[in-house]
Amino acid sequence: MKLCECGKILNHTGRCKGCATWNKDQKGCFSESTIEHWKDIRKGKFTGVRFKGINGGTFKKGCKAWNKNKPYPIASLTHKGKVISKETRLLLRKANLGKRYSTETKEKHKKRMKEFWSNPANAKLRFEQIGCKPNKLEIGFQTFLDKQFPGEWKYVGDGQIWIAGKCPDFWNMNGRKAVIELFGTYWHKPEDEEIRKAHFGKYGYETIIVWDHELSNKTLLLEKLQEEN
Repeated sequence: MKLCECGKILNHTGRCKGCATWNKDQKGCFSESTIEHWKDIRKGKFTGVRFKGINGGTFKKGCKAWNKNKPYPIASLTHKGKVISKETRLLLRKANLGKRYSTETKEKHKKRMKEFWSNPANAKLRFEQIGCKPNKLEIGFQTFLDKQFPGEWKYVGDGQIWIAGKCPDFWNMNGRKAVIELFGTYWHKPEDEEIRKAHFGKYGYETIIVWDHELSNKTLLLEKLQEEN
């Protein structure tokens, strides 16, 4: 490990981040052709061999992006489990603060996301990447189901089952076309019940909605599930 004169660790360029660059306050270090070449790059005029094959070698405004109409990109598995620092989150927030997107842009993004999640392979991989697993409420509810309805319900909210782009929380294993959704009052609104029921209902599935506050009264919860069954 080599140290700079200032005491900091040298990077691969042979100098530390805090020290001045070797050509600071120096003129004539680069030829005129090199300077003009860099100016063209900044203006989007560069069409050199190095970038040949990507949009014809041009980067001007209005050119077709290389990933246009391609599937929505999936984050690399190398990022799985990584935690973003508080400082980085603040920088990201500051960079996006005050940004407003047009209605057209919002609709395009909405369409792309709908196409992405409608593909079971994409959805399953995304769930694997984020390490989706049952929370405490879901684990407790699964225990309750195993005790009252042994062998009938299974937790599949980690991406095991997909119905037209939607992943239910619990799946009936006895051949009955029924699912259970465990809603948290923080995440869901009352109108979400009908939206979810309508979606699964289009494919012949009966949907039972259980709210988190209903878990506190096991007697009433059991009565509700028995009525639905």
